[in-house]
Amino acid sequence: MFAATVSEKGQVVIPAALRQTLGIKAGTALEFHLDGQALQVKLRHQVAPSAIEQGYGMLKTKTKGAAKRKLEEFDVAQAMRQRTAP
Repeated sequence: MFAATVSEKGQVVIPAALRQTLGIKAGTALEFHLDGQALQVKLRHQVAPSAIEQGYGMLKTKTKGAAKRKLEEFDVAQAMRQRTAP
């Protein structure tokens, strides 16, 4: 048996042992069914594993006319903040 507590936002953490056994990762779709007083959770679909190469070229910099940047100079977190800033 596994136990979890519901947060104020209605969120529940699925215990790591269950996530590993069922292959549940971020993005995995779950289906909830009410059976009397029991809650059933089923996997709708699992997320296919991805390779790091699949992300190549997703982030781009605006460096027209500037010197080429080196990978070690690129801060992914900063680029994401700038991209999502209002």
